[in-house]
Amino acid sequence: MKKILFITFFLVSSAFAFETYVEFKPGARGFTGDITNEIDPNWNVSYGAQVGMVWCKRWGVSLNYSNFHTEGRSIIENNNLPFNVDPYTHTTDITLNNLDVIGNGFWPIGCGLRPYVGIGPRISFVAIHNDSPFVDQKVEKTGVAGLIVIGMQMSKGCFFLDPFIEYTFFRMSFDHHDAEVIDFDGNFDTVQIGLGIGVRF
Repeated sequence: MKKILFITFFLVSSAFAFETYVEFKPGARGFTGDITNEIDPNWNVSYGAQVGMVWCKRWGVSLNYSNFHTEGRSIIENNNLPFNVDPYTHTTDITLNNLDVIGNGFWPIGCGLRPYVGIGPRISFVAIHNDSPFVDQKVEKTGVAGLIVIGMQMSKGCFFLDPFIEYTFFRMSFDHHDAEVIDFDGNFDTVQIGLGIGVRF
């Protein structure tokens, strides 16, 4: 009887054993959509912070915040206008503030190495400022995206490095009642490559 109770206690304790961690996740992020990539084809710095929990060293969930800002040139579709416009005379600023909930699967392979795959929804707060007279010059909108991330936690004691790559699927439409303002279907897909730094508790 005691042996059965001990085995039961061990199994239950193992099932609920977990670790927590916090991580700072800087990286380089760029747009992959045709229009957004033409606005700014460069990669820009993205900052993020993550709080996570892992059960049984294999399954986890994390809450992430990230910020991304880019500045480029306006894109004017001349075929929609009765006259030609020089797009290089106008600039566009795009800021994304993101909040994610990600489910993660980990595969410990020894020597402090733990590759993982994560997938989950993202809420993005989009702010666009454009000095062109042919679009709304200031737009703020909230949308829902999806993301997938692949990485490898490399541990030394309670500290770890986390090289990762992340892809975000994000579409958003901007419809206008003003006939002088161009409607815009935005492909805000992004890819990010980064190196996280974290600590486990």
